[in-house]
Amino acid sequence: MKILFLSGILMLLSFVSTSVGGQNVKDNQLVIIAGEKIIVHQVRAGETIYSISRDFKIEPAQLMQKNPGTENGLSVGQMLKVPFNEMVDPSSLPVFSKGEPTGFTQYTIQSNNETAYSISKKHGITVDELYTYNPGLQKLKKGIVLKVPNWEEISHKNNLTQTFENVTVEKTEKSRTFEHRVVSGETLFSICKKYNVTTEEVIAINPEAKNLKSGSVILIPQKSVTENVLPEKEEKSYILHTIESGETIYGLTRKYGITEHELKELNPVLKEGAKAGTVIKIPTKKDSEKVEIVRPLSASVTEEKLSAGCNPGKNGNLKFNIAVFLPLFLDANEELNQNLKIPVLTEDDEAQLAKSDTIVENAEPPSLLHKFYGNSENFLQFYEGLLIAADSMQKAGMKFTLNVYDTKESPETVRKVVNSASFAENDLIIGPVYENIQKEVITVSSKQNIPMISPFNPKSILVNNNLQFVQINPSREFITESTGRFVVQNYSESNIIIIKTSSYEKTPDGQLVDLIEKEFVKKGKGKIKVYDFRAERARGFANVFLKDKENVVIIPTSDEGELSVAISNLNNVADKYPITLIAGSNYQQKYPSIEVAHFHNLKMQYINPYWVDYQKKETIQFVERFKSEFGTEPNSYGFQGFDATIYFLQALFYYGKDFSLCLPNLKTELMQGNYIFEKVSPVGGFMNKGVSIISYNRDFEIEREVFKW
Repeated sequence: MKILFLSGILMLLSFVSTSVGGQNVKDNQLVIIAGEKIIVHQVRAGETIYSISRDFKIEPAQLMQKNPGTENGLSVGQMLKVPFNEMVDPSSLPVFSKGEPTGFTQYTIQSNNETAYSISKKHGITVDELYTYNPGLQKLKKGIVLKVPNWEEISHKNNLTQTFENVTVEKTEKSRTFEHRVVSGETLFSICKKYNVTTEEVIAINPEAKNLKSGSVILIPQKSVTENVLPEKEEKSYILHTIESGETIYGLTRKYGITEHELKELNPVLKEGAKAGTVIKIPTKKDSEKVEIVRPLSASVTEEKLSAGCNPGKNGNLKFNIAVFLPLFLDANEELNQNLKIPVLTEDDEAQLAKSDTIVENAEPPSLLHKFYGNSENFLQFYEGLLIAADSMQKAGMKFTLNVYDTKESPETVRKVVNSASFAENDLIIGPVYENIQKEVITVSSKQNIPMISPFNPKSILVNNNLQFVQINPSREFITESTGRFVVQNYSESNIIIIKTSSYEKTPDGQLVDLIEKEFVKKGKGKIKVYDFRAERARGFANVFLKDKENVVIIPTSDEGELSVAISNLNNVADKYPITLIAGSNYQQKYPSIEVAHFHNLKMQYINPYWVDYQKKETIQFVERFKSEFGTEPNSYGFQGFDATIYFLQALFYYGKDFSLCLPNLKTELMQGNYIFEKVSPVGGFMNKGVSIISYNRDFEIEREVFKW
């Protein structure tokens, strides 16, 4: 059954995240929710679960328990419910707003080893701020000149326009500059002519100006008043909106895609609350200001020699057909939510909330939604990420028809679809999810030579003997092998210790130990140490740990209780010995009861195919786009939906449906991982072998580095 995106599902998703932000709550305000005192805190750039917990004098586990989903990371602007500690005075907490920078300094990257994190830390800014004020920045390379924002201790009311209005037009030093935002149709030559500067002068301080993009900001060298023409103050256009009963400030910001700060700055009357009948101004944004996730099609293919067997055709003007098979369970979700009632605040409610410093929620608030059917919420998230990627590719010039099928768990339904005459017209298949349904599709897609993308299953046997099968999730065996290779490559001179909490022979964790031990014996390093934690506990640590070498610890167990006790004891001696904990998987996600601070203190490292950098410019844009479209933040499935779709639509666009042998030439920056596809056997399909090293450090930061074999 071909489906459209149902309004009922959109309404359902728009209420997934319940926020107190829609009730005019101030930052760091003390409120009462269901009888419990809570401080509402808005996340700022650079903040983490651990820094917020420290500031509010609570445990990280308390914060994550009150805010489900935060264990996967925070996003700037997110509203958190912080348990109130009587030792914290809410009135003393700062309501922080940096505003626009008071100026910029220039920094030239000294080495290719410098990262956005190291540069930001060096200059006392966040990674988010670095990318915000260097919008054309893609890759960091030696010699690139960056703009580093700085804030003086002055009123934060100044904005960019006021900065230009207050420029003193006298002879200045050559290093003085001002900003110019590139609009559609402008070229480097036309901009230089406008400001009476040379292209060489502009490129010297803006290396990225060789390839200008609409919306990017570049620095213009400021000369004397007779030599330069400063930009005129930009006129803004507005529309008028009459507030209706039941509308809130939060709802208006979501409806028009603007921030609460922008709305209140333009309409001071809103500081008293959103009163029905009030007429307010809404700024209209130019196309260049809208958040669009569009990948330039001409920039994603490497210039190197094509891989063997890769024979791309001319596909740019073709129209493709793409089939998507996902267990969305639309009928079941619609039935679960058929009695959904959305409470509307009256004008009196709004007035009361605006006057009160304390907000009381009902002990048993009305149910805004029922549970999603089964695991369908995740697959709906995947579908939403897919839609954003599909929209981006259409805007970038690709032509295709998207045919979406709700598979539920019914092989019979899918069988009818794949056996229809029209199914052979498809050029790409995304899904299905479950292996019994995948068998129905791959049987036909192999005959029709249609590539089928398996987005989730990491252990399908179908990849071994089907040329058209493409598996995105690496197998557990490959992750284990990569972890072992990583340890041998990086810690062959270290003190390797296996903390034995129970028998691990013939288990996945035991396979990792066997692999490392065999490699160490091959290299002549001898056997690794095995410490019997069951018998010795922490008493004998001094006999196996060294103070002058890195102690690399592996705990081969999947029992959360055993792991928790062992890690807690290791944490107690982490100040005596240099310790690095090698994890077999994402312990923070898999074992939520373990104190996350221990992972940072023990400098935990593990191999994983996915990790999202929430301070990255592209991630921030994607999250904002996702929230704007669907009313909720993306989880890992939402990111995966975008990544898988953007990658394989580009593969189809560049190389046609026979793209498999051309994938080594496709270099697409993804949100949460990196794809490196290799054949699993001469008669089999392809599996992703792109994995990363995820490293925790003692500054409570998490870093990701692509692991190279």
